[in-house]
Amino acid sequence: MKPTTDQNARHDTGCEAPRVWVLTGGKAGDNAQCVAVAQALNWPFTVKRLKYTGLYRLWNTILGASLISLDRQHSDPLAPPWPDLVIAAGRRSVPVARWIRRQAGGRTRLVQIGRPRAPYRLFDLIVTTPQYGLPERDNILHLLTPVTSPRPAEAAERLFGEAKLQPVPRPWIAVLVGGDARPYQFDPDSASRLGSAASDIAARHGGSLLVSTSRRTSTESADALAAALHVPHYFHRFGEPQNPYTAFLALADAFIVTADSASMLADVCATGRPVFLFDVPCNLDVRARGTQIAMRLLGSWRERLQDWGVCCGLRELGRMHARLLASGRLRRLEAGAADIDLSKNDLPPICSLAPVVDRVRALLAAEERERQWPGRG
Repeated sequence: MKPTTDQNARHDTGCEAPRVWVLTGGKAGDNAQCVAVAQALNWPFTVKRLKYTGLYRLWNTILGASLISLDRQHSDPLAPPWPDLVIAAGRRSVPVARWIRRQAGGRTRLVQIGRPRAPYRLFDLIVTTPQYGLPERDNILHLLTPVTSPRPAEAAERLFGEAKLQPVPRPWIAVLVGGDARPYQFDPDSASRLGSAASDIAARHGGSLLVSTSRRTSTESADALAAALHVPHYFHRFGEPQNPYTAFLALADAFIVTADSASMLADVCATGRPVFLFDVPCNLDVRARGTQIAMRLLGSWRERLQDWGVCCGLRELGRMHARLLASGRLRRLEAGAADIDLSKNDLPPICSLAPVVDRVRALLAAEERERQWPGRG
């Protein structure tokens, strides 16, 4: 289902499906998750592209249900007919989503992805993952990895093409490289270690490496990684034409992913093929250390203040790594430790999208029952 720009699409088509708005912002990963959920619901939906002023840095508890932090001049218009469902992600969209629900007389259901930094009770459903450390609540859905949508092999063939990889022998091990993302620091030394360890595994299996860097990979780290490779390989630097990322997901026999990227982990774990984690050094800055200390000092008040949206802990991807490692879906990368059959994987792919769709459909079904039989159930 593609997004529609016609807010009256439901009535024009005669379809009784709920009216859905997707609020997108400046973070591509958040936007992709929201759109993936909307597409999987298979209802007509409208994407509302929003931009914010510096006021978004205020606590959402202070901003309330308002457009105070919205840059209206550079955002898509928000006008009736109001939606039955709003799908959004991150903290910036929260005041806007709440404002939309207020305009709709409280009728709009709010689905928030990630960590809203607002009282949890304000949302019909929060979809979250281990790194945010949210508590168990009836309206909080805990996933093992972020939402990711299927990427058909046909699309990979069109975007990149298997023919380009024919000169390098199989098995193909894709190395997906992130970069600096607090508290992780992917420096040239880390890049060199990754190149050496990945090459060792490829050599053990008589295969080759398919390497792709990202926008967060520094030039120095990319150079160090390339210099450390000692097996046949295909190397793509971010910014070069024909990004092969989707093709690698479709065609690689196994994956190595740097520890700094939750979205890349989600993508590769959804393939059902072997995945290795490359640990990246962590270095907490003064602000992060201060947050850690403050959260410890809060003691029993910590969970209460988090419930109110007043404070939150650090994003800790290590929690996600630990869960995936414990499940056996992820293995740590060690130079020379490659006694794994890359052509065989007994674990099914991780599907994070299906449980979200089920919960959202249940929300809207309950809403429809309430409209038909007010006060019952």
